[in-house]
Amino acid sequence: MWKINCSNTASGTANQLSVQIKDHIRDTNKLSVVVYKDDKAASTTDIVGEDGDYSPKATVAAGDGVYTLMVHHTRVGFGVYSLSYQCEDAEGNYLSGSTSVPSTPVQDQ
Repeated sequence: MWKINCSNTASGTANQLSVQIKDHIRDTNKLSVVVYKDDKAASTTDIVGEDGDYSPKATVAAGDGVYTLMVHHTRVGFGVYSLSYQCEDAEGNYLSGSTSVPSTPVQDQ
């Protein structure tokens, strides 16, 4: 589980967080990420692991503040993944300097 803070900046007002996941292992285990804030949620899954591509975007529009990301997989085993995320304005434009995230997850099991 990751916590990401989207904040308003000089470049605009934080409206939403968009995330993608990339699975680094090719197997039958599928990795997904859920983004959640203020009773709103969206998820996306990397269908083909180790192909070098990220999943489609999952976007939750819940304004500025802390968003929660939960990574899960369909089978027992290891998950080696990358996350791509960005805070955006209402038009989906990236807000430079608006994202802060810890270097380690809040929880990873």
